[in-house]
Amino acid sequence: MMTLFESGRALAIAVVLAASCLAALAFAIATLLEEACGRAGCADRRRLLKRSVVLFKLAAAAFAAVALLRTQLALQVAAAIVAGALLVAGAVRLRRILLEFASAPAIGALEAANARLNEELERRAVSEADLARRNDEIHRSNDILREAAAALRASEERLAIAVEAGRVGLWDLDLTNGETWCSPQWFAMIGRPGERADRGFDAWKASVPAAEGAKVRAAIEAHLKTGAPFNSVFRVTTPEGGERWLEATGRAHRDANGSPLRMAGAVIDITEARRAQELLMRREAFERAVLESIGDGIVACDEQGRLVLFNRAAREFHGVDAEPVGRDAWPARYNLFAADGETRLAPQAVPLARAFAGEAINGEEMVIAPHGRRRRLVLVHAAPLIDRSGRRIGAVAAMRDVTRERAALA
Repeated sequence: MMTLFESGRALAIAVVLAASCLAALAFAIATLLEEACGRAGCADRRRLLKRSVVLFKLAAAAFAAVALLRTQLALQVAAAIVAGALLVAGAVRLRRILLEFASAPAIGALEAANARLNEELERRAVSEADLARRNDEIHRSNDILREAAAALRASEERLAIAVEAGRVGLWDLDLTNGETWCSPQWFAMIGRPGERADRGFDAWKASVPAAEGAKVRAAIEAHLKTGAPFNSVFRVTTPEGGERWLEATGRAHRDANGSPLRMAGAVIDITEARRAQELLMRREAFERAVLESIGDGIVACDEQGRLVLFNRAAREFHGVDAEPVGRDAWPARYNLFAADGETRLAPQAVPLARAFAGEAINGEEMVIAPHGRRRRLVLVHAAPLIDRSGRRIGAVAAMRDVTRERAALA
């Protein structure tokens, strides 16, 4: 029994000694912290640490008393209780101080993190405002693009209607790679509807005679070299053997250095106009031949009163051709006299001038006496020229040489 009691007492003494060592360690830590607070200027924490140091000193002294009072069990128990209480009180104070030490950096870190978070939020607010502004700009740009696209579609529709109504063919030649594009109207003009738009050049070569093609290429080269306007009239043959006349116009698009990049233009079918022109030319040639074959002298002036026509007989009468001189100069220039052969006609008395003024002349005698040529007595018939709308467009006079007839009667 005594042995067991002695063993327990020895164990208790060992525990007391360990607690005493712990109190001494806590005392040392508290002392170091107190010095640190003194250097850092933390007065409140230093006071707390001083109290903890005192408590730890007392706890260490109480544990030492427990170890010394081996024979006084009651005193040992009392000293142990006091030592434990002092140790716990000092530990509580030390824990509070340590928590304050530990919490200070954490608070600083939290404050720094909070500041960074506020900065980020501000940046995001700015970014969101900028994003909203950019979004508004994009919406406005989209609205402008939609309006431009609608206007472009409307313009393309108007162009398509105009091209179709005006029977105009469009063409585009890429000078960098030789690729061509032609509209359906263009292919229809050369009698090859349904061809692919990129086969315009091949279809053109197959439709244009060699001489006509050389003429068009020369006009294109002249435009590219000198910038002269490109306008070429050429003939094409259709697969059925028909013939059409086309008129092409175009313009080259150049880069910043002036080098041509592409050439685009339009083609119109002038077949009917060409035929009408040829018919008119044939008619004019026929009428000219008729006038030249007539023995009477025929003269005419235009709506401005300028002489524009002398047939062969009139040129023989006057010895000159029609010249664009004013009416006041007609008597002197063409040697016009009254029937007596002596009185020069006044400008307003010339039969053609009177017809131009609206008078009809029927069988009036006049003498033509050119220098160095035979004098002629002519019988003049003249009248104004009026178009279908009633507008005066000139005057005409016919002169019949009656010199021999009058001489025979005399």
